[in-house]
Amino acid sequence: MTTGMIPFGGDSGRLAEIAAGMKASEPTGKRKPTKRYESDPRNFMDEEEVQDCARYAATMANVHPKWRFYEQVFLLAVGPGLRASEITSLRICDVRLELPNPYVWVERGKGKVSASTPIPWAWAVARMGVFLKWRQDEYGASEPCDTWYQRPYAGGPSAPGAIWDQFKACLAPLPFDRQKELHPHSGRHTAATSLLNAGHTLPTVSKFLRHASL
Repeated sequence: MTTGMIPFGGDSGRLAEIAAGMKASEPTGKRKPTKRYESDPRNFMDEEEVQDCARYAATMANVHPKWRFYEQVFLLAVGPGLRASEITSLRICDVRLELPNPYVWVERGKGKVSASTPIPWAWAVARMGVFLKWRQDEYGASEPCDTWYQRPYAGGPSAPGAIWDQFKACLAPLPFDRQKELHPHSGRHTAATSLLNAGHTLPTVSKFLRHASL
């Protein structure tokens, strides 16, 4: 289940280094052309990049409430490898955070494929639990069929197009040239790489990520 990632938290010096003096990135409302990832030279994130961005998003989430939603976009993309449309349609009842086998159930994703996908990192599970509690405190008790992710302060599901900008906002700790190479679909490639590094076979990874074929 684990992927060799170091535990989230504890490195306060590194966290301060990322957050100090860094202007919060905001969604621009502009989207890149679709399928750009097909020509990207390195369209997945390594472990250090994932953790730097996750720490930054968590830090911003503690300051700006809407960043709690942005953080979830990042975690759902790089952890279980959800597509933008799958993030916006995910329901609370589809997310199971119980250890030792937390997972996300994707109901009829792209290609009408349904499958459960593990959440590979304990720190990501913890942050998702923090988000769920905050959301219940902020908006009241949630129904099981409520969407997990909602447009901040709008009360309804966010359009898949907004996911692009919110994922990109979480990449602020990375060099600008590196930010340009990455996009929400890079999260799926990151998830696949993490699962392979954890010892899962290619057919298993394909099943986890809901590919119709290898």
